[in-house]
Amino acid sequence: TVDALVAAGAKFTRTDYGFMFGDVMPRPGVCDWSLADDLLRRLRDAGLSLDIIVQSTPEWAIDPDIPPSRRGSDGQQCLPSKPGLLRDFCHAIAARYGTQIDYYEIGNEWDLVTTNTLTHAEAVRMQREAMEGVHAGCPEACVTPNGWASTSTEDTPDWSRTNPRLIERFAEEPDLYDVWALHCHGTFDS
Repeated sequence: TVDALVAAGAKFTRTDYGFMFGDVMPRPGVCDWSLADDLLRRLRDAGLSLDIIVQSTPEWAIDPDIPPSRRGSDGQQCLPSKPGLLRDFCHAIAARYGTQIDYYEIGNEWDLVTTNTLTHAEAVRMQREAMEGVHAGCPEACVTPNGWASTSTEDTPDWSRTNPRLIERFAEEPDLYDVWALHCHGTFDS
């Protein structure tokens, strides 16, 4: 894949492979950085810049206050973690890699129905914890909000999202990120 990216002229890539919380720390106190170390080395050796997605919530890390009705295979990676855990993980990953990673993207598509169960308050808490952790590990690191799936306007809401207007509400809280990042699926008519 890295060879194909280089052959295509890519200068930048976005990935969650090997870097997400659930991949690096599958059990409490157990860290496996091998996939992340290898991928980072390969991408940097190829001259590529990197945006990593760090948030996924392993089963052991889910906030115990989350009722069983909210726990499902579709939303597990976006369930709120126990308070402080995402901060600790983001501190560890930023301390390990620092500015070798160009952008620390906290989550992915928190506005999609198949992956999102976060309330606005939970999303803000997790984003804030993650940003604090990244900056504690590497003050120069650049944090972005998660990659949003779609936007909506007052007259054309996207009812497929469980959390309509979450992206717009995040935009109103600029202390949650260093650089605003957006990717959209489908058309850009909204």
